[in-house]
Amino acid sequence: MENNLFFMKVSIIILNYNTFTLTSQCIQSIYQHTKNVDFEIILVDNASTECLSENFLNLFPKIKLVKNNENRGFAKGCNDGIKQAKGEYILLLNSDTVLLNDAISITFNFLKQYQDVGVATCRLENPDNSPQNNCQPFFTLSKIIGERLRIHKLFPKNKRGKIWWGLYF
Repeated sequence: MENNLFFMKVSIIILNYNTFTLTSQCIQSIYQHTKNVDFEIILVDNASTECLSENFLNLFPKIKLVKNNENRGFAKGCNDGIKQAKGEYILLLNSDTVLLNDAISITFNFLKQYQDVGVATCRLENPDNSPQNNCQPFFTLSKIIGERLRIHKLFPKNKRGKIWWGLYF
């Protein structure tokens, strides 16, 4: 047994709001592909009305289910899940995510190797396998003013992202 305060390595927080099918596919892909790290799945149901949140427990009895009485939004819902987490690391995973490989273990091992890294993400892909942009630079005063004045609308539509956000797009 590891002499460590944390036995669970990764707590995966998934927020659900009326996305039973997508969320079920997400959870199934986690169980299918995550092999090399101990994890728990905490599903926060934000007062969905499409079906009973207990239906998730029928399909996935090992998950922790947090049932909110109202739709508390993304940030508060995630915080509700984080409060239940036992893992050394927290993964906020959107309910429409489908894992294609053991990305959770790969990212966990990266974070363990590079202890000075506080936040990491994986390559995200659109359904057509093209890369999905998932980050942007920090705002600067000039970007905030430019956005408020809608200056980016002056750029040609097909070059707007690259000119305004640089290499991120």
